[in-house]
Amino acid sequence: MNLVRKTLTAVAITAVSYSLGLSQSVNDYRRAHERQIIEEFTQLLAIPNVASDRENIRRNADFILGMMQRRGLNPQLLEANSKETPPAVYGEWKVPGATHAIILYAHYDGQPTDAKQWTGTLPWQPTWRTAALESGGRIVSPPADGAANSEWRLYARSSSDDKAGVMGILTAFDALQGIRHIRGQLRGELQFKDIEGYLIKKSTVSELVVDQVVEIIGGPFKGMKAT
Repeated sequence: MNLVRKTLTAVAITAVSYSLGLSQSVNDYRRAHERQIIEEFTQLLAIPNVASDRENIRRNADFILGMMQRRGLNPQLLEANSKETPPAVYGEWKVPGATHAIILYAHYDGQPTDAKQWTGTLPWQPTWRTAALESGGRIVSPPADGAANSEWRLYARSSSDDKAGVMGILTAFDALQGIRHIRGQLRGELQFKDIEGYLIKKSTVSELVVDQVVEIIGGPFKGMKAT
């Protein structure tokens, strides 16, 4: 039992060290590239994304396709059988020797909105305010350079759900590129079999095919299926 405790403690210490170092590297990237991130996000938010608006939905898909191309993700548009269904933008990053795959998902289409119900701005005109609207935030223009005020808010349709998901995933991918692995040291001899029982084996996902059914196995949408 003591050996198990020591092993798990060592693994936990290593994981924490890795997490802290990785978090610092990602934060450094964000600060260094804040202006580029905001500019790209603002351009994405300016494209109307009502799901039934086929022309603008295609513009969204093409814009995200370009975002993924610039990151070397070899993207493609997966068209559904129905022309009324927005295309999925699929890309992948293949790592030689990898035995597992992680699937990240976000949607870019949205529901209709009534522009008359918006206060002071329009849905697809991204606007900065000095604070939350309900706190009296004033409309401002971001500075030409330098960091944006962390208290400012960016208002636009889908700026949270779920174009923020699209931007967050792709920005995280940018930030993780080139970061050196942070290694922890476990004192004494540790064999893989000593911790193998605590690991969960999952099969590799190599490719998705149009009209395949995908089931979400974790998170708030666990159990939901989509094609």
